[in-house]
Amino acid sequence: MPIMKQILDYIFSGEIILSEETIQDMVQASDLLLMTDLKSLCCQFLESCITAENCIGIRLFSLHYCLYHVHYAATEFLQTHFSDVARTEEFRELPPDRLCEVLAMEKLNVGNEKHVLEAVVRWFAHDPEDRRVHMKEVMSAVWLQGLDMSYLREQAMGEPLMREVIREYCQPVLGDRQLQGEALLAAFKPRGYSECIVIAGGEDRKSRKPTAVTRCMCPLYDTNRQAWIELQPMSVARICHGVVAAEGFLFVIGGTDEHNTVLDSGEKYDPDTNTWSPIPPMLQARQNFGVVELDGLIYVLGGENETTELITVEVFDPHCNTWRMQTSMTMIRKVGCYASMNKKIYAMGGGSYGKLFDSVECFDPKTQHWTGLCPLKERRHFLQLFWGDPEAFPGQPRGHSLSSVSWVFPGGLLPVGHAWNTSLGRRPGGIRNRCPSHLS
Repeated sequence: MPIMKQILDYIFSGEIILSEETIQDMVQASDLLLMTDLKSLCCQFLESCITAENCIGIRLFSLHYCLYHVHYAATEFLQTHFSDVARTEEFRELPPDRLCEVLAMEKLNVGNEKHVLEAVVRWFAHDPEDRRVHMKEVMSAVWLQGLDMSYLREQAMGEPLMREVIREYCQPVLGDRQLQGEALLAAFKPRGYSECIVIAGGEDRKSRKPTAVTRCMCPLYDTNRQAWIELQPMSVARICHGVVAAEGFLFVIGGTDEHNTVLDSGEKYDPDTNTWSPIPPMLQARQNFGVVELDGLIYVLGGENETTELITVEVFDPHCNTWRMQTSMTMIRKVGCYASMNKKIYAMGGGSYGKLFDSVECFDPKTQHWTGLCPLKERRHFLQLFWGDPEAFPGQPRGHSLSSVSWVFPGGLLPVGHAWNTSLGRRPGGIRNRCPSHLS
């Protein structure tokens, strides 16, 4: 069916059938006609189609048409499933500069740098004559000091192209010029995710005033350095604010300053540069609210301002740098529990005007509706910050996991279907984010 006929039918009926055969033409047409709602549907379809065989192509295509959420999803998939992607035709067809970009990613889930070397050799073998001249540039993206010497010696006796690569580019590891001490640390190039715990703002114990202090600890990154490290402080001291990690940054939003003014401002922390930068203000100033990340978007829920308690929800798009109102919750809620899981947002407990709640509601971004769920066993508010993990909740069905910063009750309550199970959480609270590069 011609693309324009499908678009005309969509305009009148609100329905459209998307397919892998026509999705590129549909994106191009929706972009040309400035049909943002249709373009959004195309983005959702593209994200659902991402596989090891096509994630590289989708990533490049989405960047060309400014489909930032699709680009983010494709990049995450590539990094997480690099071993599978490296065996595909798309990977073997990559030009040298694109290959170097992929190999330079810090979050490649490889476990061992030998998998990166083997991927390079497979790429080299696809067209040895034309690609030999680019191998020095490509191999510069491989962390040679991360390769085991015994592995290299074993491979040096194997396939001809692997022998050539090891002979020409891996001599610093095999020779007498191995890096030691500080030189090795300076050349260190970690792969995968480095988890760290970040604290930002709060009330200073001595002055009893809001503070802008920001600190982090990286217990998994360096087991010998489990200490709190000072980061660049926020530009505004805050309490009762929201903190969430999204798109590789740390976002701090709202709260109250040292003059007891409820804030609508926000700022984001870049771990690569150890700097804070402002983001546009919220549409409503608020404190004691909930904040969650879902599919790259930041949702702010409920809370209160200087005069009233709030039922409203706002959403921030880090790529477009804009706020917009979202469907409000069904009831006023502050100091509650908020979490994202399985593409939905949960709001639990909290209070309003002196009352405590046991209610639970769920928001589905696809339908734009809130749905009431089974209430909690107890009324609760003033909850604690916690990053969820399936292993911390015995008996939880497989495949369910929290996807963002969330709040959890004492005793560790987590939504499981439409019922509640009580279990003991076993992990410390905090925010999962990539380790600031200046700490590497």
